[in-house]
Amino acid sequence: RSGASVGSGGPRGRRLQVPHLEHRPSGGVQSSGLLCPAAGASLPAGRAGSYTFGVASVRQPAVAGTFYPRGERELARVVGKHLDQARKDGRLANSPTVPKALIVPHAGYVYSGPVAAAAYVRLEPARDTIERVVIIGPAHRVALRGLALPEAELFSTPLGQVPVDELAVASLRGLEQVTVSARAHEFEHSLEVHLPFLQTVLGRFSIVPLVAGHAGAEEVGEVIERVWGGSETVI
Repeated sequence: RSGASVGSGGPRGRRLQVPHLEHRPSGGVQSSGLLCPAAGASLPAGRAGSYTFGVASVRQPAVAGTFYPRGERELARVVGKHLDQARKDGRLANSPTVPKALIVPHAGYVYSGPVAAAAYVRLEPARDTIERVVIIGPAHRVALRGLALPEAELFSTPLGQVPVDELAVASLRGLEQVTVSARAHEFEHSLEVHLPFLQTVLGRFSIVPLVAGHAGAEEVGEVIERVWGGSETVI
């Protein structure tokens, strides 16, 4: 097993990441996901047999280049600049208490970047503790009853990919107010804009991304209670 990247045959010509390359000692090439390797693609030398490319479904960024920079280096610079400014406020960076829940704006970084940074800098002391981030954002483009989970297993930004926490997602699927909708997530910015800040201030983490539509406080509260967790989880 090894990491791999497959061609330009993905949606809109983007390269798709292939997390696993699995050797099987039989003829033919099989795909367990979205893509097979292009004709002429090289396989490891001296390994006859077939190769299964297990391709995780990826939610591609929708607002890179509009709400925040598209380029990895420029995005890292902008996020770093906002965080550096927030760190100058000792009340934020040096607070002994790491919040369990944050309310953070989701506008373009030119508008809300400094405020978002002031929130996320509070998580830095728990960089190696927080493993799961539950993100709930309002639906802007799709009429939605309740809350929607994504179909995707990974969310991508110019800074890399963030895995969806499948165990947490599974714990929510039995709730009547929770559905699964790729369409609700496809162009939604209210979750996406948080990811580059989280990718910068935290270590390895997974997300529970939920788009909220017409949902009452008790319905949202039931969802949050299911995934509240301990110190490893932040809302």
